[in-house]
Amino acid sequence: MKNNYTEPLQLPLAIRTSDLSDLTDFYIGDNEELLQYLHNFDDMAEQLTYIWGYSGVGVSFLLQAVANRYKAPYISLKQIPDISPELLNGLSDFPLVCIDDLDSVAGRGNWQDALFHLFNESRSKGNKLIFGNHDSPASADMSLEDLKSRLFWGQCFQVMALSDEQKQLALIERAGSKGLMLEASTAQFLLSHYSRDMQAQFQLLEKLDHASLTHKRKLTIPFIKDTLKA
Repeated sequence: MKNNYTEPLQLPLAIRTSDLSDLTDFYIGDNEELLQYLHNFDDMAEQLTYIWGYSGVGVSFLLQAVANRYKAPYISLKQIPDISPELLNGLSDFPLVCIDDLDSVAGRGNWQDALFHLFNESRSKGNKLIFGNHDSPASADMSLEDLKSRLFWGQCFQVMALSDEQKQLALIERAGSKGLMLEASTAQFLLSHYSRDMQAQFQLLEKLDHASLTHKRKLTIPFIKDTLKA
């Protein structure tokens, strides 16, 4: 980011579930406006961005990808249930912080207080926050009304789910980027017989890519069955 710090700040704990997440790997589908916004995030004046969507549509992937691109802390609140909210101390000094799974602090007043203070401190320093959640700002389960009201202050995007056809195209495109030929019927087989979550599908594709290189086999349905039955 344009106001990036020159010396690394000390962070007590930062959780990245995938250092490989990259915005260019996200199949756009019906999310053109959101992806354009994130690709041009440097030029955006908004200090708060709220990204939400139902499970499996890629909210966490996008927050991780933005964190990777701008070397920002990424924290998933659902992965730190027993940690003190003091974890957030000092984060307001970062030009950007990505806070995911906001719904995980429902009913936890101490965490909501800490997030409210982080919001205010970041804003006063001219720094940015991105919140990720499964619910819209209006439906967010926040007992601290001051925090809930702040969720409406910035730019809000809903991540739209891919249609079945778009999921097939996403798999074919991802396979092609790896030098693999994936037929439409084979992509449909993957979607019909395994998790329809695209992150899970891409993980299967990584496994199939490795197996294909090892055994020098094409991605046929029989080969996929043999590889994934273990």
